[in-house]
Amino acid sequence: MEHALRRLTAMKSRWITLLGLGFALGQIALANNLIVNGSFEEPMIGSTPDDDGEFLGQFPISTLIPGWSVASGYASPDLIREEPTTSYYVVDGRQYVELNGSPGKSRIYQTVTITSGQGGLYRLKFLMSGSWHPGDASNDRTMLVEILDSSNNPVLSQTATHPAASGYTWTPFSYDITLAPGTYIVAFESTTSSPAYSDWGLAEDSVGARLDGVSLELVPEPMSSMILGSGLAGLLAVRKRRRCSLKRQ
Repeated sequence: MEHALRRLTAMKSRWITLLGLGFALGQIALANNLIVNGSFEEPMIGSTPDDDGEFLGQFPISTLIPGWSVASGYASPDLIREEPTTSYYVVDGRQYVELNGSPGKSRIYQTVTITSGQGGLYRLKFLMSGSWHPGDASNDRTMLVEILDSSNNPVLSQTATHPAASGYTWTPFSYDITLAPGTYIVAFESTTSSPAYSDWGLAEDSVGARLDGVSLELVPEPMSSMILGSGLAGLLAVRKRRRCSLKRQ
């Protein structure tokens, strides 16, 4: 009986350790993302959909999307909610922004701070799609992606392209960059031009790039990942051996 109790206590201890490691991994993943409202789910908008099932909300510069700002001199983006939940227009939540506003090109940005001891290799990820009109369905959608330091110097400057052939699907993008502790601006700017479309009641530059699922995360060091991974694998192996031993008994 005493042997059985010791064995049960050991098994519980291993499971507690396993759960602790799993929780630690989850907390690391959650804590690393420096972007606020990167899926643009706030505020949830709309009450009556249009013919395409879209709930369209335009936000003037004085009423911003939480976590984001609109650069001076640029149009406000469109915040769009898609329904139903099976809509192929969305991939991360229900909402996204279109960086060609109503009307004009938009540049949105967010300020992030990397605290002391948290410098290192960071990964900027996002999803890009496009809005299309039959009159320019062959034109790729392009977007300038930047990370600027406290002196407004670009430490990352890339042009992301969503090919016209990809239609309304979402293209994932990922950029790795080493960042020291400090304050940075993460910015997305539409560089897609479009003519006016009177048949849709659209002014010039009203159709272009769409953005969703933005994150900026510290890439775990290989050794840290190996230690955590080895710990989880080891505990699972011990559990498997213990189960086999119990079956033989």
